[in-house]
Amino acid sequence: MKKIIIVSDIHGLNSIQFTKWIQEYKRHLSDKYDIVIYDATVLASISVSNSYNGEEEIHRQFINGGIERAVNRLILPENKNSIGVGFSIGGTILWKAALKGLGISELICFSSTRIRYESDKPNCRIKLIFGQNDAYQPGEEWYKKMGLKVDVLPDLGHNFYSSPNYIDEISVVIHDFLNSK
Repeated sequence: MKKIIIVSDIHGLNSIQFTKWIQEYKRHLSDKYDIVIYDATVLASISVSNSYNGEEEIHRQFINGGIERAVNRLILPENKNSIGVGFSIGGTILWKAALKGLGISELICFSSTRIRYESDKPNCRIKLIFGQNDAYQPGEEWYKKMGLKVDVLPDLGHNFYSSPNYIDEISVVIHDFLNSK
């Protein structure tokens, strides 16, 4: 059974609200794949205690060294031919890890807006999905430069992937992409 490496968004798995949606993806995909879930905040050694100042502070910690720590920690245990599925910052972590040698054959990124700063792309099949109302998604020129296409979902924002209303559909998109070689 092929392995899917899932990396969470900046909220990690530190609350029932965020753990629930990522577990739904695991439930949908585990019949055909071996699923391994990583908490992006744990990989990055991000402090999410009650003393932090919210999402902005977590984001700052990721930008100031957290992404690089997460990439390095992900590469060590995961070096086999796998599939990467990342949500927001999780997709960016997988993208950068693939550039540093993480052996993934396919990469699916949902709302991974920070990839817009990347100038190299991983050597694997890539699917990018954004909500139409996600203000920080890469621009058309970036897609042309990278030679990539994007799926834009109408009338949706950045966190669409965590909505119970879309998990079934997104799981089908994942299955379809992985079976469309």
